Amino acid sequence: MGTEIERKFLVEDDDWDANEETSADEIDQGYFGPDVEIRVRRYGDHHVVTWKAGKGRSRTEVEIPVDAETFDQLWELTAGSRLQKVRHRVPISGGLVAELDRYRGRLEGLSVVEVEFDSDEASRAFTPPPGFGAEVTDDERFANAKLAVADSPPAAPAG
Repeated sequence: MGTEIERKFLVEDDDWDANEETSADEIDQGYFGPDVEIRVRRYGDHHVVTWKAGKGRSRTEVEIPVDAETFDQLWELTAGSRLQKVRHRVPISGGLVAELDRYRGRLEGLSVVEVEFDSDEASRAFTPPPGFGAEVTDDERFANAKLAVADSPPAAPAG
């Protein structure tokens, strides 16, 4: 069991990563329930089940690899609570990696960027680079479990 410490931002400049070396994965993600976030995810040839507990910047996370057949069986249980996105990994200053998610389907047009940290201190000290927009780490509307059941992308926060 581990702790995930991350911050999430809207993407202000849609071409933010245009000049960066990136790797990309198409991700299919489905969710099982609202209290403890349980998801099944396929990216490339990888299949995992993840349990997350908590909200905001720091959460408990347990991830277990599964085979494709198990993924397919679990995927059927997530009907009505799914999303698709393409994730680009972009190196940024401080040896960090920004994970840029560009959503597809009914969430088309929404792009967010997440940065994971080794500690709460590093998370608090982080200064977002140009191109990062409003921080939505604590805005539940932008949590993937909520996006998986949303009809359309949420409006950007005011301010």
